[in-house]
Amino acid sequence: MEAKRRQKADAAELERLRKESKRLAEENEILQRGEHANATGPSAPANVFSQQGR
Repeated sequence: MEAKRRQKADAAELERLRKESKRLAEENEILQRGEHANATGPSAPANVFSQQGR
């Protein structure tokens, strides 16, 4: 009985880790896109608004 309980707990932990890994991969992708956008500079509409005060 203990072996089944342990196997169930291990399966639950594995599932939790898979979900966390997926979430972290998605978060990393979002951060990389933001980093890329910052490296290439602001987009045209944002640039127009930021230069109005000059």
